[in-house]
Amino acid sequence: MEVRNSHSLVRVDTPDREELFHQAVEIASGKLKDTLFSVNSFLVVTHVDADGIAAAGIFAKMLEEHRKFFLIRSILSLDTSFLEEIKTLPYDAIAFLDLGSAMIPEIEEILPDKPVFVLDHHASRGSPKHVVEVNPYRSGFDGDKWISGAAVTYLTIRSLISNPYRLAPLAIVGALGDLQDRPINKLQGMNRKIAKEAALKGYLKICEGIVVFGWARRPVEKAVACMFSPYVPGISGDETAASNLLIRIGIRLVDDSGRPRRPADLSPVEQQVLARALAEKIASMSGQPVDESAFFGENYVITEENPQDPTYDAREFSSLLNACGKGGRSDIGIAIALGDRGRSLEEAYRLMEQHRQRIASALSLITNQGLSRQISPHLYVIDAGNLIDERLISSVVSILATSGLYPKDSIVVGLAEYKYRDQVLVKVSARYVSAPGKMVQPKLHLGRLLGEIAEAVGGVGGGHGVAAGASFDSGHKQKFIELVRQRIETALA
Repeated sequence: MEVRNSHSLVRVDTPDREELFHQAVEIASGKLKDTLFSVNSFLVVTHVDADGIAAAGIFAKMLEEHRKFFLIRSILSLDTSFLEEIKTLPYDAIAFLDLGSAMIPEIEEILPDKPVFVLDHHASRGSPKHVVEVNPYRSGFDGDKWISGAAVTYLTIRSLISNPYRLAPLAIVGALGDLQDRPINKLQGMNRKIAKEAALKGYLKICEGIVVFGWARRPVEKAVACMFSPYVPGISGDETAASNLLIRIGIRLVDDSGRPRRPADLSPVEQQVLARALAEKIASMSGQPVDESAFFGENYVITEENPQDPTYDAREFSSLLNACGKGGRSDIGIAIALGDRGRSLEEAYRLMEQHRQRIASALSLITNQGLSRQISPHLYVIDAGNLIDERLISSVVSILATSGLYPKDSIVVGLAEYKYRDQVLVKVSARYVSAPGKMVQPKLHLGRLLGEIAEAVGGVGGGHGVAAGASFDSGHKQKFIELVRQRIETALA
């Protein structure tokens, strides 16, 4: 057993590669500590999703404690034009959170004169020289499931703040936002160690049972209707249909005193009955059996939060932050991550409900207008043009990839166009198809694939093995699709 300092994770018989990762964290923490002594301000650049916003909240909490000035910029993707833009900003140091590893060579070249930290969990590229990077891939771990960007940030700053354990739930929120608990609905790897430590310290409760959105506080019919991952045909997005289903299978919507029942209130037998009904619904659409166990796992409750707030259930918290980012209001998400529970929380809740409605509309649009088409035996492309917001395309593709609408071992690629300055760009999101509760063993690393193809058409891309993204000029869209088709069919034939 080894304990490095008062804020270190306890590790027993640590494998060599995990030891390498912890060494990288400690080296980065030391350099960050030195930088904090020598600078007055930080520019923090983070990803626009829940993981990136949670990471920004963690890092900003540390900066607040050290009384440093900072500006947080949240972006959809990092490219050289953005690096050139921030090059002249008057900040003494820069931190890239939940992004940056795929752009190490460009960061080294464009930002050579300032302290730069990259705390990321996406596939890395190049060899950092002056950039200080913490990334699980450098130590032989897959960032898909083992650790989130927020968790990388948390581990890096934990020795630099007086009570880091209060920030551990944000690391968990980031991991859940990146769906790192899927497909078994339980966190794994370093995420799991952080969750268990937070539970031991009293900041998190881990509750086993059925996993439904809003498990801890929403009325059960609303919670079931809010299920989009996995997508339940005829139920997701339809509260009336969800209510009818629950009544039909004998689950009461209110208790004896007339109060709405939550998923957390259901008995083990009721949970099993509900899981069976949901599995049958999905199987009726896909034609393939769905294991009821796919709906069970762990729910994570943040003990310091108000049980009536959407920040109480860590999964709902992650959806809240994700909706802020995808709704163009990352500032509200960051305010909540920093502890604002007043007007920002009210606005974020409105954004979350709006976000779920927009997703439901986007799914209907794809179905009704036939935007999804099969390009080759293993590739399905959703070319949404400008009909779907580019900030929604990743959420929509993630939902469809687990919907049972596509055959297993195939890949779904979504494309949405958007304007950036005087250009029309394409945002790409790609996912391996997976059945609820089933692990994907990718034969092709989507992050590397999209990174290489995007670079070939003058864009940028990257990500994980089973989930990745890219962006490029819209004039190269057909070439991009064709290159993806060729590479996928060569690899999966």
